[in-house]
Amino acid sequence: YEPLYEQMMSRPSDSGSISEEDVAEIVRHIAGQGYTVTAFDHNMENHQPFDDFLMKVQEGSDASSYYYQVGNNGGFSRMDYQHEDGRLYITVSSLVWDEEGNPIVKYFTNLHIVEKWSYTEKGYLIYSTTSNPNSYALLRVKPLEENERNLCKAYIAPIGYQGNNLFLVDWDQDDLSPVAFNDLYDTLFALDTGENTKYDMSTGSIPAAEFEPLYEKYFGVTPAFLRENAVYYADDQSYFWNYLTCSKHYVWGHAPSPEVVDSWENEDGTITMVVDALDDYKGNDRAFTHEVTVREREDGSFMYVSNRVWPEDKPRVPSYTPRSEPII
Repeated sequence: YEPLYEQMMSRPSDSGSISEEDVAEIVRHIAGQGYTVTAFDHNMENHQPFDDFLMKVQEGSDASSYYYQVGNNGGFSRMDYQHEDGRLYITVSSLVWDEEGNPIVKYFTNLHIVEKWSYTEKGYLIYSTTSNPNSYALLRVKPLEENERNLCKAYIAPIGYQGNNLFLVDWDQDDLSPVAFNDLYDTLFALDTGENTKYDMSTGSIPAAEFEPLYEKYFGVTPAFLRENAVYYADDQSYFWNYLTCSKHYVWGHAPSPEVVDSWENEDGTITMVVDALDDYKGNDRAFTHEVTVREREDGSFMYVSNRVWPEDKPRVPSYTPRSEPII
């Protein structure tokens, strides 16, 4: 795919990375040659040979397989798996492009010995290695419906579980009180503009004129509601906001990732999504499940309507401390 890569790198870029669309094009190109290939937040193309390999390993048979994983730098890693005498081994090699556009092997690792592993009903290979037994890799092998993947990108992943509690508590349009609205400002700003907020950790508040329109757009609430249900400073007409740091106000210390696994349109035109929280810290492809409902508007915008955690999963949902409260 060298001609593709050259064309992609000829476009101006501030990050030095290629776009998500370019990554998808490389994946399709490699898949078109019959190889098993994937990328971050992409389905594994030609997954069947790797699925067959894992089924053989589950039966205890000696077998081997591999796949390619395309990176956002335009290179790829080749992941080689070998199951022999009851042990599973992984070898990783990486290809990158040098400044002259030549492909070079950046590194080639020694064998990783798999400590624990499982192949789940959802189609995830979950494993840890002897060199890092307390950290898990989650690899989706069986494809996820593209509609569900796109819904997650649009409505769920931009919010996630880090630094806010929107998807950790039950709420709807009749009762929004459980939501920590102040903690959503930076996340909503990035969702709305595609950029990070201009305010930094030295800022303790956000002017109401910048704060309130975001919540009216994404939750349909009025300024009067926000001033009653969020931390509001009437003296200077601003809202409390605390910069999210890695040392406090986080979920689990290592937040899970959302994955939409089902969806449907309701009679009133809203869309409900079933979302699994993927926890690679504990090696779990369904730490808990919740349902999120959104309403799309004719102008292309949308608003969040409700969130409901499955009752049987509530004991597994992490507790959350709002940024306005001290962590003890």
